[in-house]
Amino acid sequence: WQAANDPALSHYNVYAATGSTVAPTQRFLVGSPTEPSFTDWGLKAGTVYQYAVTVVDRRGNESSPAIARAITPPAPEPVLLSLAFAAAETTGEFERKEGAATYGSAYLVLRKPEENTVAWRVDIPRTGTYYLWLRYLHRGDGNRGGEARQNLRVRLGDETVLETLGGGHTDLHVPDSFLAPDHPLAARLWTWAWPGSANLQGVVLPAGTHTLTLDRLAANIRYDALVLTDEPSWVPPDGRLRQR
Repeated sequence: WQAANDPALSHYNVYAATGSTVAPTQRFLVGSPTEPSFTDWGLKAGTVYQYAVTVVDRRGNESSPAIARAITPPAPEPVLLSLAFAAAETTGEFERKEGAATYGSAYLVLRKPEENTVAWRVDIPRTGTYYLWLRYLHRGDGNRGGEARQNLRVRLGDETVLETLGGGHTDLHVPDSFLAPDHPLAARLWTWAWPGSANLQGVVLPAGTHTLTLDRLAANIRYDALVLTDEPSWVPPDGRLRQR
C-alpha cells in the first residue's frame, strides 16, 4: 500500500480474518510492520480472506481501516495412482491367481526368488514428493507364524529412488481358501506396507512418463497393488496396516 508520509506516525497494523468480516481488534491482528507492506503466509487454499490496514501514530492513536479482500487459489487435486501387479510387465517366474478384493484381475506370487522384476509405465502429472504404499499378503496355512520378510527396491528408469519398500513385519499367514469371493474376511486380510519404518517416508519423483520397476520381491508373498500418492494424509481405506 502507499506509505503514509508523516513523521508523527509509528507503524501500521494489519488485521486478517476468513470470511466477510474483519475488525481492527487484537483478535484479528497478524502484524505491525513499519514499512507499507506485509506478507501473510500459512494460508488455506481456496479461502477468502479479508484484510484491514490502519496507521498508528507515536501516541498509539489508530486511523480508520482500509479494507482489502483476497482469495487464495484452490489446492490441486491429490495424485493417486493405483498400479495392479496383474497389469505389470514381469521377468522371472510368477504364479498368477484370482482372489477376492484385489485391485487387479489377479495377484502375483513369485515362484523363484533368484531374478524377478515387475514394471509399469506410469504418467506422473507433476513433480513432487510421493508416498508408495504396497498391498500384499503372506501365503500360509491360516496360523500365525514367522514374520514375512521382504526388501523390495524401487527404480524409476535406471535410478534407484527407494532402496527398501515393504519391510515385512506381519505374522498373519493366510491360506488361499480365505480369499474366496464368498469368504467374509476376504476384503479385510490384505496388508498395506506403509512408506517408511517409523515416520512417513516420501520420495521425489519428476513429472513425465517413466518406467517404474520393483525388484527383489519375496517368495510366498501375494502381491496385489502399488499405490503412489502425493497426499501425505492418505491412508488406505481397506485391509490392514503393516504390523511393526
